[in-house]
Amino acid sequence: MEASEAAKDPVEAEESPKSSAASQKTLSTLRKPRKPPIWKMILTSVKNMNDPKGSSLQSIKKNLASEFLLDVDRKSYFIKKALLTVIESGKLVRMNGIGAVGLFKLNEGGRVPKKVISSKIVPKVGRSKSTKAKVITSK
Repeated sequence: MEASEAAKDPVEAEESPKSSAASQKTLSTLRKPRKPPIWKMILTSVKNMNDPKGSSLQSIKKNLASEFLLDVDRKSYFIKKALLTVIESGKLVRMNGIGAVGLFKLNEGGRVPKKVISSKIVPKVGRSKSTKAKVITSK
């Protein structure tokens, strides 16, 4: 009986690697193909739309949903973040608007645009008011 049990052990040992290899093959065929990074999806969608005035965030999201089957409701934060990153890198140019709102075009000239500083952030340079304390006397 022991010889028959020993004969079963090598067979079971051989079957387990085959079964794991077979399961790995089925897993690799069942996996979805990887999607490109969101910033690459944004660049290709803007390139495919090719609007002369520029593409809005809403139209970019619609294109991502239809072309790449991306759930834009769940990934809206990442889309905005990637859009701002691509603008800062100089691959996209904001035609008008502030932040992730506005119209965007591909940067065909290759120049990186200067950062626009709004007047709200920059303090006015000039003569400051006097720092003398006023004395209030009561009568």
